[in-house]
Amino acid sequence: MKEVIWLEGLGLEGFPVAALAAYGALRLLVEEEGMEGVRLVFRDPQSRPVPGLLGVEERELLCRLARRLRRVPPLPPELLEREKLEDLSPEEMRRLASADPRARRFLPALLLPLPGGGMFPSPLDTSKGQQRLTKTLRENWEAARRTHLLKGLRRVLFSGVLLGPGEVLWAWARVRGRASRRRSPLEFGLVGWHPSQYRQWAEGAREPSGLPFHEKVRIHPVATLLAWEAVPLFLLYPAPDGVRAAGVHDPEGQPSLLLPTPGHPVSLEALRALLLQAPLALQDPRAWPPEVALWRSPRLGHPKRQKDPYPVYVEARPVLRGPQAGAQTPGGSRRGR
Repeated sequence: MKEVIWLEGLGLEGFPVAALAAYGALRLLVEEEGMEGVRLVFRDPQSRPVPGLLGVEERELLCRLARRLRRVPPLPPELLEREKLEDLSPEEMRRLASADPRARRFLPALLLPLPGGGMFPSPLDTSKGQQRLTKTLRENWEAARRTHLLKGLRRVLFSGVLLGPGEVLWAWARVRGRASRRRSPLEFGLVGWHPSQYRQWAEGAREPSGLPFHEKVRIHPVATLLAWEAVPLFLLYPAPDGVRAAGVHDPEGQPSLLLPTPGHPVSLEALRALLLQAPLALQDPRAWPPEVALWRSPRLGHPKRQKDPYPVYVEARPVLRGPQAGAQTPGGSRRGR
């Protein structure tokens, strides 16, 4: 029997990007790699959640994720090369969705056509000013591929999602198309999926902190790519009172990510159901399963108001917890792989 692989690098201190990375890893394995038996579970879900995957060996986990992240761009090229996704028309969305399975999975979570015209963007899009979502995704994909991706994946999953001040990712420089012995430091776009990004961005409403890039706290590009793979789970849909989104409270006002941490193994479809139910559970907690804790990460800043800081999701706190605080999942509360 395969044991739970505890992803120690995706613990609570890395939320929300760490939780998104765990969800994204599950979606990649199940939906893209066809491993329907893989399950997600959280150790100590009510107090200090750490995700784990059941139904896959560690070597296979790393190889499949690394191969997928290296070969498949975050979005189809026609979308990835655009400056603004909001410029898409409903007709273009339908055409792309019918032609490309990846576009079909991502577009319903990225954009919702509004009745009066225009598009409602995903609350997960924290871009502003020159930091466009597509540009950030391109830069992170290139950065991950130019480094030792398997090493980066192991580091993110088992050590942590953040690069600290002075921690540099290096790539071998190329001269006339050939690899050389010179190394060059990598820079890449940042996303507001961790509270550390707010502390450094809040100094200026228009531009991020003027610190040199490698002195900033940055989300590892592999963590960003894994978290990006969770985006299709946060589906946008219309409601009588406006726009709703799976796993998001108040998407039209001050959005908060709602992150379920199930204490028993769940399938990808069960996770989808929990994310859809999460906003409703805030109104009526009686329908929420007691073995699943719910963590909330508010977004500060605003994507359009120039005087506001860049949008960043900050520290996740529990909003729904069952009576069994500190409950242990199968395999116990200690690390074991």
